[in-house]
Amino acid sequence: MTYTCYKCKKIKDSSEFYKQASKKNGYSGRCKKCDNVLKNDWRSKNPEKVRAYERKRWRDSTKRKADGIRAQNHRIILSDSYIRELVTKKSKTLRPKDLSNEFIKAYRLNLKLKRALGLTKPIKLKSST
Repeated sequence: MTYTCYKCKKIKDSSEFYKQASKKNGYSGRCKKCDNVLKNDWRSKNPEKVRAYERKRWRDSTKRKADGIRAQNHRIILSDSYIRELVTKKSKTLRPKDLSNEFIKAYRLNLKLKRALGLTKPIKLKSST
């Protein structure tokens, strides 16, 4: 199919337009070349906003990776905090501080036995890179 770019007024194939689900035809009104020119122009006029956005994006992605690895380590070693969260997350009345250390030890032993017998789902390891 062919569409007309409203910016450069040229008739182009649909492959030269970005997909945009909100549009009736499913494609953006600007061709990729015109869209990239506008984006680059905006980026050159707003370097502070671009820098802040990129910083936030990088920080969020590295934090998410670190949190995933940290959570994975808690699951592997069966830390007290992991067990408290596991036991209390579906309860509306039980809180983590309500659980005694003896209960935590017994629950940890139970989980270790289940893992040894293969009764739990295996933990998917996340890479650190």
